[in-house]
Parts: sequence; structure tokens; C-alpha cells
Amino acid sequence: MWVWEAVAGIASIYGAIKGSQAADEAGNARAAAMETNAKYLREQAEFATKLGASRQLQYEDQANRFRSKQSGLFAKAGVDLTGSVLQKLGETSTRTADQLAQIKWTTENEVRFANLKASQSMLTASQYRAAIPAQQSLAWAQGIGGAAPALAKMPWGKVGGSFSKFGSSLLSGYSVGG
Repeated sequence: MWVWEAVAGIASIYGAIKGSQAADEAGNARAAAMETNAKYLREQAEFATKLGASRQLQYEDQANRFRSKQSGLFAKAGVDLTGSVLQKLGETSTRTADQLAQIKWTTENEVRFANLKASQSMLTASQYRAAIPAQQSLAWAQGIGGAAPALAKMPWGKVGGSFSKFGSSLLSGYSVGG
């Protein structure tokens, strides 16, 4: 009868080993996923920077073409570029500068947000890695806890007699010694 209890105890210990390995693998897999996510977010930040610069250049080019066209139309019409006409050209330049500032601000916020999310992903990854030992300990405790009742029923004193020489118990509540 004690053979089955020994098998159950060994199975529980094996389960503890496998549970510990699974905790390690799961923690590392979650951490790796978060690190991959952080890498992706950093790439997104870099892309946002490049896209923002491209948007600014496009808008500047478009605004310069509009200003040139506007000035050309006024000159073609023989309008003196003073007074309200000059004011109109100034307003166009001001709107252009405002729009460029808005594009720059939006880009900086997109980059900042992507980098913030990437940092959060890296923090989460480190937390997953830090939790691995606790998860492994829990797996061990559950496995050993499952093995303890079975091992307590083992006739240690009759198996080879090596434990009975010490006159003490390996498990609390169980007296060894023949």
C-alpha cells in the first residue's frame, strides 16, 4: 500500500519540478512579449518623428507655393504690395507658421506617447521577470504540499533502516525508530 503513496509523493514532486519550469517559461514568455511590444513602440516613435518631419516639409512646400502664387497674382494684377495686400501676405505667413507649430506639437506628442508606452512595457517585462522566483516557489510549495501526506505514510524505518539510525523524524508528527 505504501508503494502507491510513494508513487503519489514522487508524482507530486515531479509536478512541483514541472510547475517550477512552467512558471519560469511563462514568466520569460510574458516578459519577452512585453519587450517585443516595447521595441515595436520605439519603432513607432521613430516612425512618428520621420512622418512628422515629412508632414512639415510637405506643408512648408505647399505654403511656399501658395505664397508665391498669391504674390504672383497680386503682382500680375499690378497691385502695389503695400497696405492691406501686404497685411494679407503676412496673415498667410502667420497661418503657415501656426500650422507648422501644430504639426510639430502633434508629432512630439505622438513620439512622447509611444516612448511612454514602450517604457511601461519594459517595466512590465521586468516585473514579470522579477515574479518568476515567487511563481516557482509557489509551484514547489504546492508540489511538496501534495507530496507530504503521501510521504508521511511511508515506512521510513523499514526501508533500508538508514533513516532509523538518526532516531528523529523527517516529517513532523511521524516517529522513526522501529
